[in-house]
Amino acid sequence: MQSSTASYSAPLIYVINLPEATQRRAHVASRLKNAALNHEMVCGVKGSELSPEEISQAYDSRANTKHYRRALSIGEIGCYLSHRQCWQKLLSSQHKWAVILEDDIEIKAQLTSLLYAIPKSINCDIVKLSDDSHCKTIAHKTLPPDFEWVTYKRIPNCTTGYIITRSGAQKLLSRTKIYRPIDIDMQFHNELNLKVCGIKPYPIWPSTHFESHIDAQGRGGSRKTFTWPWRNWQYRLQLFWQRTKPSMNIETIDQ
Repeated sequence: MQSSTASYSAPLIYVINLPEATQRRAHVASRLKNAALNHEMVCGVKGSELSPEEISQAYDSRANTKHYRRALSIGEIGCYLSHRQCWQKLLSSQHKWAVILEDDIEIKAQLTSLLYAIPKSINCDIVKLSDDSHCKTIAHKTLPPDFEWVTYKRIPNCTTGYIITRSGAQKLLSRTKIYRPIDIDMQFHNELNLKVCGIKPYPIWPSTHFESHIDAQGRGGSRKTFTWPWRNWQYRLQLFWQRTKPSMNIETIDQ
């Protein structure tokens, strides 16, 4: 039996997908259908189709120089803007949290029971549902029936699948311009007082069937760009400082 605090209403699920990515769309739709989960496709932003003016409106190159190790690719800018669209849609809804998925994923059967086990209100900003780098967890709290909340010092650097609450969306959208990749911004949780946790076992993982949209966009779209040594050193120092603090106090998750 579900807890009385669990979310009985259907979870709000947004899937980011570019219009031309029909194979990805069919792939993720079939996975969610098999899991009996309704979802809404959100038209992603293709960075290579942004005008210089649109990039200038969204991207702060000066802050990027100060706070990241290299310039963002156009693919990374488009990816970040796609996620921002989802956060804005959540804030326009009546829901307290939403699941954000990228379209190159695989889903475990337990995802459905997990989403219905999560309370309607959770005292955090971001919940990681995937980790492709096997980050060490530092605190744990049971989430019946078969899951656990976890926290990190090093927050997983992927946005394959995660939950964001209204407070998390508001905090991240408080930045009018972007200057780091979205997953790296989430690692710098202290800057915006983001409370970040995860749920294990992770129910989502990246599919091996598709190439990264970010790396495939060309025209500077690769993330493998030149990095000045001093910028890399400065960035690593900032990141080290972030990792001296836990991502949140897991005992407060359901308070």
